[in-house]
Formats: sequence, structure tokens, C-alpha cells
Amino acid sequence: MDFDYGYSPQFSLLWAWSLVASNPGDAAIAFVFLGLTLLLLLSIKTCLVGASFQFRRMTLPSLLLDAYLIIMLVPSIFWFLASSGSIRYIHLIAIDVAPILFLLGVWFANVRFKLTPRAILGFLNAEPVPRAEDKLLGKLQTLMLVVSIAIAAGYFMTAPFVPLIASVKDYGALSSDSVRFNVYSLPDTLIFAYAVANRFLLPFCVLHSFLMAKVHGKGWRLRFWATLLLSLVVTSLSLERSPSFGIFLVLLVADRLTSQKTRPLLYAGVLLVAALVGGLIHQAQYQSDIERADVSSYMGNFLVNRVWIDPSYMTAVAFHTYNASTSFLGGRSIRMLSLVGIPFESFSSIGFVGDLWANFGWTGVIFGCTSLGFVLQWIQGQVFKAKTVSALVIYILFLVNTPWLLYGSILSTMVVTVFVVGILLLRILPRLEARMSPLAVRPCGALQSAKRLPQQSN
Repeated sequence: MDFDYGYSPQFSLLWAWSLVASNPGDAAIAFVFLGLTLLLLLSIKTCLVGASFQFRRMTLPSLLLDAYLIIMLVPSIFWFLASSGSIRYIHLIAIDVAPILFLLGVWFANVRFKLTPRAILGFLNAEPVPRAEDKLLGKLQTLMLVVSIAIAAGYFMTAPFVPLIASVKDYGALSSDSVRFNVYSLPDTLIFAYAVANRFLLPFCVLHSFLMAKVHGKGWRLRFWATLLLSLVVTSLSLERSPSFGIFLVLLVADRLTSQKTRPLLYAGVLLVAALVGGLIHQAQYQSDIERADVSSYMGNFLVNRVWIDPSYMTAVAFHTYNASTSFLGGRSIRMLSLVGIPFESFSSIGFVGDLWANFGWTGVIFGCTSLGFVLQWIQGQVFKAKTVSALVIYILFLVNTPWLLYGSILSTMVVTVFVVGILLLRILPRLEARMSPLAVRPCGALQSAKRLPQQSN
């Protein structure tokens, strides 16, 4: 098959089985590589990394690696079987080697910073500790909501039309391209501001009000539902799928980390609602007909084809586009490298492995994947120590932010922005409270007397 950025993959079990049945030799090779990769990962985890990395615990490295195994490693087998030429073997090897290099990077961070299992997992096992700076979060949440509303108002004033509003008024009258790329009609500054609101400000507000409702009860519950509704409306203005889907992921992760028991039925319900919203928005993006009888197919299409299959396909496209017969981009698709003089070229979102390959080939895959594991483990062990309410909010945002690396570039502007802003907030809040109140060293009275969030169960 031809690999093209404009193609939208459609997965089916019949298609997958036909690929395996028609290419038994290649299928055997792919599954042997998969088995060897899993074996090496378990060996490195057991012999080198140890208890500081656990697949079943929600640390930044483990969540990304878990997501990679499901979203990237397994479906890449199908693209290997569907392709031809020598580049497909390079693609298969790179996809299988990437998680091994990533886990070695985690081990390097443990050695370099002397990170022990207690240092890594202590944050997850602890109960949230009331701190004086936590009382600033309510004011910060209000400020973030006001800023987000102002950004949404700027969207209304500068865009030729707002896709959500236009679709409600006259659905189907607009072209799909005008809807999908509407946000890029905004000034560059407003595009960035709207992305920050969708990826950090509004998720922060929803998450904070959710946790406070768990701590303080009734008074915050109404604020939580109002914040959630406002956030879903603002993130849906451009009819982009991922921001609204991310709001639900934030809530799912937050409940998992703050509940004593796992609640699979609740998590399945939240995921289904997220799939429903994502599926309907996907239909609206293309101004396609929406029929009540087909709602389940919209949800399935969104989860299977957009969330699961699409990243591995886009990565395969990157390998087939940039091979021995073409030159690599040399960093030109990574916007942040424009700060050091490398000219930026607009590029489709292809996932961090595809992005590393398209720019630097094997050098990028080897050093990039290793560095990513190193940095995420450093953030996990060095940034998150005391489990305050503010640290828990930022941590959950980081958890949800990390898997977006499978859908964007290695130095995605928004992924980096979320990490940088979050770390700065954790550093600034205690100092800000110390300046505002001479009693800042004392715990906040309201939080001291409130019931604590339960710790995560093992």
C-alpha cells in the first residue's frame, strides 16, 4: 500500500487477519520481534531499573511506555505487513528498539540522580499534605477561568466564524477544510493562547475543582460541574477532538489516583462518554451526517481509528517518506529549534519516534528515545516529592500530557509548555504565599480541618 499523510486508516479485524494470513513469514518475523522486545523490557526492568519503574503504577515514564506498547508497538505490525521495500524492516526495528532505549534512559536517570524506588513511589503512596500555598489555588483557578474566557472572546472577535456555533446554526453548510483548519485563521498569538487554555488552563481548573469537591464536598460540587461545562464548551469551539477528550482523561486519572478502590465501571463509563464526545466532534469536523442509530459506530471509529491506529500509521508514513532515497529534515519540523536558528517547516503530527526519524534518522531515534526516558524519570523523581494539593494537580496534568508525545513531535510546543509552566508553578506558589502572608509556614486552616484525599491503592 502507499503511505500518504492525507489517508485516514480504517481498521478491521478482517483486514488485520488477511494481512497475517497472506504474509505468514513476515508475520512470524514481526511477532518474534515483538516477543523479544517485551522480553528485553522485562529484563531491563528486573535487572537494572527495579521497583522504581512499575508498569501498573501511574508514573510519567510508565504511563508513556504502557501507552506506547498498546498504541504504537502492536499496530505497527500491521503497517509492516502492509508495506514493501527494505525501509519496512528499518521501521519495524526502530519501533521495537525505541521502548528499550526509553527504559535505558529511565535507568540512566536513576543512576545519575540516585533515584530510589522510595523516592519515585513515595509520592504516589503518600496522602496529600495541606500546605499554605494550596489556598492560592482557588484564586489561581478563578484567574485561569477569566483568562480562558477572554481567550474564547478573542476567538469570537477575530475568527471568520466559530465552527461550533456555525455548526449549531447551519450544520453541513460549511466545507470540512474550513472547519478543520479554522483555528489557523487566528493570529499566531491567539492560536498559542487558545492552545494553552485547552491544554493547561481549563484542565487545571476542572481538576482543581474536582479535587476540592472531594475534599470539601457540597460547596465545591456545583463549582466543579459549572467549570466542567464551561471547559467543554470552550475546548469545543474549534471542533478539535483532543482537547475535550483530554478533559475526560484528566478526570479519569484524577479519580484513579485519589480513590482507595479501582472503579472499572465508572472508568468505562467516563471513557464511553469521552468517546461519544470525540466521535460526534469528529463527524462535525467533516460536516458529515449524524444519525442517532450510528452513534456507536462514531464512538468506535474515534477510539479505534483516531486514538489507537492513527499514531502508528503516521509514524509508518514518516519512515516511508524519509528513507535512504531522501534527506532527513535536520530539525526543521521541530518548531522549538527555530529558537536556535533552524528554519521551521510545517509538518504533520507523526509521533515522537516518527519525528525523530524524519529529522535525524537513527541518531535521532537512539539519542531521542533515551533522552526522553531520562528526562521523564528526572521530572518524576526530582520535581514531585511532597504531595501537596498543588503538586497533585500539576502531576495529573503531566500524566495526561505525556501520552500526547505519541501524537505530536518530540518537542511539541504544547507538551513542553505544559511541563515548563507546571514546574514553574510548583516553584513559584510557595514563594508567592510566603510573600503574601507572614503565617505562610503554617498549614492552611481550611485544608487542615478538611478530610484528606485517600491515597492510591496498590
